Amino acid sequence: MRLTSLLDPIADALLALRGISPVQWALRGTGTAATVAAAALALSGPGLAAMHLGVVLVGLVCLTALAAQWLDPDTDLGMLAPTAVVIALAVRADLDVVLAGSTGLLLLAGHASFALAAVMPAHGALDRDALRLALRALTGVLVLTLVGGVLVVLLAQVQLGPWAVVVAAVAVVALWIAVMPRGR
Repeated sequence: MRLTSLLDPIADALLALRGISPVQWALRGTGTAATVAAAALALSGPGLAAMHLGVVLVGLVCLTALAAQWLDPDTDLGMLAPTAVVIALAVRADLDVVLAGSTGLLLLAGHASFALAAVMPAHGALDRDALRLALRALTGVLVLTLVGGVLVVLLAQVQLGPWAVVVAAVAVVALWIAVMPRGR
């Protein structure tokens, strides 16, 4: 086996990486850093200081999902990392509003970065109008997230009856109808 037959595919892959735009690298890096920070927040604290199988499993799932998103930002495997972080938060006994909110905002930043990286060309430049449109959409998402977070905190003290399931189901269906793409 010749050494060039081993090195040529590696060199070709490295040369292909040079063609990816710096904005694309920045978006993928921002998404990775935000997701890793969210996982670190979810897995830190006095209750989870001892290493156990759950912490290792969440870490491996997050790393696998992030590696898949580095290769293809539009992959469905990218949802594994936020799901693992949310599950890690759900099993915490010492969860408070500040930790949950900051972890959620970090997950939102990571998801928005990977979503923007998925829709922009990997080898091209991002147009300013497209970036402005994406930031305008992200501003709306941030406002809705903050309003929803405040509502959750305020309504956490209210005891609702069984009738609330019907209202919640109608709200979920209305939200689903609102966000589904329209057929042309």
